[in-house]
Amino acid sequence: MLQIRNVSAGYGRTPVLHNITADVSNGQLVALLGRNGVGKTTLLRTITGEISATSGEIHISGKPVTKLKAHERARAGIAYVPQGRQIFSDLTVLENLRVAGYASKKSGWQEIVDELLEQFPILNEKKDQNGGSLSGGQQQILALGRALVTKPDLLLLDEPSEGIQPSIVQQIAKEIKDINKRRGITVVIVEQNLEFAASVADVAYVMDKGQIVQKLQTDHLLADVSLQHELLGI
Repeated sequence: MLQIRNVSAGYGRTPVLHNITADVSNGQLVALLGRNGVGKTTLLRTITGEISATSGEIHISGKPVTKLKAHERARAGIAYVPQGRQIFSDLTVLENLRVAGYASKKSGWQEIVDELLEQFPILNEKKDQNGGSLSGGQQQILALGRALVTKPDLLLLDEPSEGIQPSIVQQIAKEIKDINKRRGITVVIVEQNLEFAASVADVAYVMDKGQIVQKLQTDHLLADVSLQHELLGI
């Protein structure tokens, strides 16, 4: 599904990513872990096309997307829920969903909006309220729904548990796993919360200083405190 080959990228003349190579199989749910500032978000933004790779190649379902612009990659099947969610706070829940569907230019998005309102009762309950009035957890569900309206093949999530009260975190984890299994969408999730990451993903890539340094099972990392300290600094 997602193939990254020797990708480097950065901001202006400041390099951040160095020869990243990784593979995510179709239908897989993978976590991307590491300390703050090691390049996790930069890698997601490079996959989406928000940042241009300075070298290397990215393929989605066998098709090269490295030279495509961000909106072209979105229409090719990539959806991105950024850190902080970035919903339209002045639009209603329903308008948030409809704007995403209309922008995707994909057929059948109206039916997906109706389906999502049924799948996520809280969105149906709040559909006429502005997005900014929702709680952090409700906004995250809206952000997930907005991404799903675009009918993605690959969903990228950046810190989905951030700013969400503990009682809602398990619900968010459940929804992410459901998106992956029921809809067959490949998911890559960036997380600082190791327990949350391990609850949704079986496999993790660990980054350090702009490079992938290890691929391992999340339950192995969760059980090994010394390894957590070595790789994540916790």
